[in-house]
Amino acid sequence: SFAFGQMSIFRLILLVTGLCAIVQASAEAEPLSAPEFAKLTNWLLAPFLPANEGGMPWDAQQGIRALGTNALPVLVAFVRHRDTNLITSQGMALSGFTVLGPWAAPAVGQLSECLNDSRPDVRETAAQCLSQIGAPASNATPALVSLLGDVAPGVRREAAIALMNVPGSPNLVVPALARFLEGPHPAGASGEMEQGAALVTLHYHYLKESVQLIPL
Repeated sequence: SFAFGQMSIFRLILLVTGLCAIVQASAEAEPLSAPEFAKLTNWLLAPFLPANEGGMPWDAQQGIRALGTNALPVLVAFVRHRDTNLITSQGMALSGFTVLGPWAAPAVGQLSECLNDSRPDVRETAAQCLSQIGAPASNATPALVSLLGDVAPGVRREAAIALMNVPGSPNLVVPALARFLEGPHPAGASGEMEQGAALVTLHYHYLKESVQLIPL
């Protein structure tokens, strides 16, 4: 769970101000107006407020959907943001991509670039966001498969989970997941989760291909 409750209002203001500067400086798309940006950040912060108990209020979801693809430069900036409160800015990004789902498909290219970032937190968050986009993110499947060998356990776990939702060529995905299941895996819940994600993906999405491609 995100540790938003421990963040002071002052630090929150600094976070949003810094993110605003990043988005306004981006040349990848025309930035939102100041009022639109303020509304978007408020909606993205909503799940972290104690009153909402981790849920996204319906009006916030509707507001994000109304902005649609215009919100994507902001969300990608949040994925990449360097800040002492990374878990909050990246959690905000994931909230936005969760609401938009397949409508966020135009961001697949940028999120795929984030999978190659030097920072594991960026790679992990990008994999989570691609998982929320689902089938339209299929071009990112090769990059997600490569992350199954990442040095960071959290990145490996989220790549395995993303492959449950992002389809790919069975000839690519099935052998990669089979090798992944051979380990090694970290002890405890993290290792169990990444193995479970791989098994679920093979069983529910590639069962026929698994029988054909994985030697007994």
